[in-house]
Amino acid sequence: IRTGSQDLRLSLRLYGDDRTLEITDTEIFAASRTIAIPELSLNRESGAIRGSGRIRQTDDRGEVNITLRGQTDPVTSLQDLSIRDIPMTLDVTTRDDSAETHLYSIVKGQGRTDLYRDDGAITAVLLDDGTFTIELTDPLPVETLASGTFRNGELELTAAGVTVDLRALSPPLEEAGVYITGGVARGSLRVLGYPGNPDMYGTFRISDLSLGTPVSPDQIGPIDAAIILEERTVRIPVFETTVGDAPISVGGVVLLDRWNLGEYRLDVDIPGPAGAHVVSTFGPVEVDGFARGSAAVAGGPRSLQLDGDLTIYNTEMGVIPVSPSEAGDPSLDLVLNLSIETGRSVRFIWPAADFPVIRSNFAVGQEVDIRLDGPNETFALTGAVEIQSGDI
Repeated sequence: IRTGSQDLRLSLRLYGDDRTLEITDTEIFAASRTIAIPELSLNRESGAIRGSGRIRQTDDRGEVNITLRGQTDPVTSLQDLSIRDIPMTLDVTTRDDSAETHLYSIVKGQGRTDLYRDDGAITAVLLDDGTFTIELTDPLPVETLASGTFRNGELELTAAGVTVDLRALSPPLEEAGVYITGGVARGSLRVLGYPGNPDMYGTFRISDLSLGTPVSPDQIGPIDAAIILEERTVRIPVFETTVGDAPISVGGVVLLDRWNLGEYRLDVDIPGPAGAHVVSTFGPVEVDGFARGSAAVAGGPRSLQLDGDLTIYNTEMGVIPVSPSEAGDPSLDLVLNLSIETGRSVRFIWPAADFPVIRSNFAVGQEVDIRLDGPNETFALTGAVEIQSGDI
């Protein structure tokens, strides 16, 4: 089934008679989520509503279990369901480390539907003409008062005074080794179109954002920057921050796909003499040192490409054996295209820094190219390097 720009797949088992309506063993597949409904029933004689369901992401990174209990008047005609009062409650349990449980109360009355969460964090009113208001407050990571309309499958929403705790965005990034340890975004947002993949417009100011990455022991930030949303594109004008003691400038663009991260590109410049501290493994090359220069980071949800021209100094490099089990996340396609020039105090150690057998100190100004193609499982380290000194 195609609804707007969204493809839906479903399997449905429906049973009904003059006493009961039942939906069982039903699954709905939409984008990156699956909705499973083991049971949902309406007793037409008593008006009792009972059901349970489960919403999960297809990559199994999150799941919400739902239990539904409701009550309405006896149902003699199914057409009456669209206008009668239907008070009901939803118990929603999120599967995570905190096992957090919240009770949602939904009351469908004459001309309107009200929703309220037990801690007051969510309050919403939807009128039958399609207009709505929704207020999100602490302890949610997003706080705002929004209003709009939902008619004919199209959403129009305006949210002013939006505040986002950016730490809530960390879990989707952690698979790539990026951690958000602090930061707040404030701004306004306008959303138009089909809810599954709408256009978005707005400007947000980011304050005190700090990041951890898998390539450096030093924190990135604090970051104070702006982001601009235009349709399904997020523009990041160039801003300056630090990695440890090293100044860097960053700018780029991110494409959104159905509320998720699509493709992205970030241009990074490390101009100062301090250089960024890099401690990481690139294919079989282990690096611990400092780098300056420029790089471009691009990719998507399952891909990462790093291109750059860098000068390294005070650096130790080694080649280590890598078994298939140690090669990293097989679901992430990693591509490296790095041109490296040696500065002062760059040396090669074999087989490892904690058990050195050979030390070779490179001359200044030597050039090495590192090429790694993860999808095709190829690696190349090329260059003619002059050895200035060394020992065994």
